[in-house]
Amino acid sequence: MKINRKKQSTYKFSRYNFFFETSKSEELKNYLKYIIIINIDKMEFEFKNNNTLERRINQYNKLKKEYPTKIPIILEKSNNCRLNQIVQSKYILSNDLTMAEFINIIKNKLEIEPDRALFFLAKGKFTISGDEVLGDIYDRYKDNDDGFLYITYSEEVVYG
Repeated sequence: MKINRKKQSTYKFSRYNFFFETSKSEELKNYLKYIIIINIDKMEFEFKNNNTLERRINQYNKLKKEYPTKIPIILEKSNNCRLNQIVQSKYILSNDLTMAEFINIIKNKLEIEPDRALFFLAKGKFTISGDEVLGDIYDRYKDNDDGFLYITYSEEVVYG
């Protein structure tokens, strides 16, 4: 595709700049939305990459047997997050704990200021409200293959 330097539009998505001819901008905007949606659907978790499905299922079954009323959560930082990776990525939490309480736990572990915003996404793409109870979040967003609830965190909203 040729770029006309006199007539170009700039689109910024995350860390990437895209330059397009003005006449094609609407078509390309739709194309970029498609790319971003595909990227969201392909959110990968390190825990899944480092453990086979069989091993994850065994870990889930062991946790559920030992803690039947608790929720197994895998927490990882978003790919575009500048914060440190949290040391502990596996959590077994009460199903009546609110997301706001969980956020405070994570803020303390990351040693960030209480007034600084942190965003959490279930399955790496669904925003989670602070007043939601973990049991409800788990019922909606748990992984159908291994049973864990996968959550990402970031200091800004990043979809994919």
